[in-house]
Amino acid sequence: METIQTGEQPQAEAMELAPQYSDGSELGMLEILIALAKRKRLILAVTIGAAVVAAVVSLQIPNRYTATAKILPPQQAPSAAAMLLGQLTARGSISLNSTGAGVLGLRSPNDIYIGMLKSRAVQDALIANFDLAQVYDRKQATDIRKALAAATDINSGKDDLISIAVEDKVPKRAADLANAYVEELSNLTRSLAVTEASQRRVFWEQQLQQAQDALAGAEVALKETRQSTGIIDLDSQAKAVVEAIGSVHGQIAAKEVKSQAMRTFATASNPDYILLQQELAGLRAQRTKLEQQATGGNGDPVVATAKIPAVALEYVRRLREMKYRETVFTLLTQQLEMARLDESKQGAIIQVLDQAVIPDKKSSPKRSLIVILTAFTAFAFGTVYVLLSEALDRARQDAVRAEQLATLRKYLWGDRLELRRAQQ
Repeated sequence: METIQTGEQPQAEAMELAPQYSDGSELGMLEILIALAKRKRLILAVTIGAAVVAAVVSLQIPNRYTATAKILPPQQAPSAAAMLLGQLTARGSISLNSTGAGVLGLRSPNDIYIGMLKSRAVQDALIANFDLAQVYDRKQATDIRKALAAATDINSGKDDLISIAVEDKVPKRAADLANAYVEELSNLTRSLAVTEASQRRVFWEQQLQQAQDALAGAEVALKETRQSTGIIDLDSQAKAVVEAIGSVHGQIAAKEVKSQAMRTFATASNPDYILLQQELAGLRAQRTKLEQQATGGNGDPVVATAKIPAVALEYVRRLREMKYRETVFTLLTQQLEMARLDESKQGAIIQVLDQAVIPDKKSSPKRSLIVILTAFTAFAFGTVYVLLSEALDRARQDAVRAEQLATLRKYLWGDRLELRRAQQ
């Protein structure tokens, strides 16, 4: 027998083959598109409204301008350790990374000068010169420094150039501040001992000042002795012995000061340090010989008392002290001149590659970017809101999901919700 097919059977098969929707608790891709299309006006209104508000707010933000200056800091001569380490690295004997370089103290000079540019000394000078307390509307010095630091970007690139960028509402003031940073850095490097030569120069200046004060005191003491004893001068033989002993004493003192300075940057095996110790030994031997000749071997550094009248002993001592101080002063002056010469060769000369000019275009705010990002964010929030609303509506229509939502509200709000329902 032939089966009679009715129109109801194909319809039932079609319903079985049709895609089954979820139980109301979840949204499929097509359902998501339908939900978005149904509330597209809401999403569009939120997006456009947020964009308009962002545009209005961005127009209220004042324009800011950025001026940039680029400098080439002085390059320090590599030390012996750095040169040896570079040779070993080139030969593949060792591998040097940033950590190893930091441990060995092989820092880039750019780091030092960037730290100087960000120092409080430079900031305070700029604050005073440009009256930044009124510009930034701050009263506390700490707050003014923070505002200046926030408006300044100082960094070093791969080309070893230091870039100083300053942002300000007034274009001219931005350029003036960037150039003032360079000027204050130059002033600071002239007053601080940054390089090894500068450190030596400062050390010799301190020693020379002390020697100058001591020499002045010795001259005054000799003058007073002449006035009290009435002695104007000794005979040539006694004077020669006193001057010789005083000169040797002064040379020994200067060499000992130089030896003390060399210990700060040289080891005991340094050839210059070894030569200096040999010179010191020779001078000490010469001093001993002169003292023995002058005193008949008793070791008294004063001329033999048998050959000099008793009244002249005090004068001899004062004269010897003055000659000693005079020799020390002369030798330290020579060392200071040498240190200054070395410093001039390694002079901390700040070379300005690009001087900051008055910017003709604003650097911020980027109003177009603000509007686009705000509109995109509003669109995303609107989309999420629509999808969550649709999911909650479907969940309420399902008995199981509705009970789960009630449980969730109970855990979230607790007794408050039940109390409100009781009051209603």
